Order: sequence, then structure tokens, then C-alpha cells
Amino acid sequence: MTAVDSSAGHLRRLREKAEADGVADRVRIVQADLDAEWPDLGTPELVLASASMHHLSDPGRPLRQVHDMLAPDGLFAVVELAGFDSPHSILRRGDLTVHTERTVWAARRP
Repeated sequence: MTAVDSSAGHLRRLREKAEADGVADRVRIVQADLDAEWPDLGTPELVLASASMHHLSDPGRPLRQVHDMLAPDGLFAVVELAGFDSPHSILRRGDLTVHTERTVWAARRP
């Protein structure tokens, strides 16, 4: 697994958790600003972007880069915070408490 983030603190916590779980040797950590030139990430079979796309100045550019690097039949999944303004939102239910809402998009490379 390769974990990419611009935050040294997030990556440090990830490394600590991986070490605590005994899997640090299976985790490659890369600190990078994905608005800048990307590091070589190989040809991944799965790319998961979680709560990151909204930080990018031009999200279309990394979407194209992931598409181009993804292995044939590879999967790209994006998880982002969703809006709360739908008239059918679960926020309007009195029997539920929502802490956050997320939207997931997934695409497979042919």
C-alpha cells in the first residue's frame, strides 16, 4: 500500500498505526503536494482519494493523472463530503443524528 498526503502529521500518525498493527513493512508513505508534480506511484490497481479532492486547485488534473497511471481494470474511488441541502436529506429526519455525510464515486479503467 502506498499512502500519499501533503500533511506530515497525518503521515506520521499513519506510520505509527501501521507500526502498532505490525504492517509498517507493507506501507509506503509518500509526502507530496498533488497540486504540484506527482511522485512515481507505479501502476496501482486501486486508488482511493478520501476527503482530498476539495483541497486541490484543479481537481480535473489529478483525476486525469490517476486515470493514466491506473492499471488496466484498476479501480479509482473518490470519497468526499457531501452537501446537506437536499429536501430529501436524512438531516430532516427527527429519529436520526448525522455527524457527516459523504458521497462516493467509483470508476474502473477499461
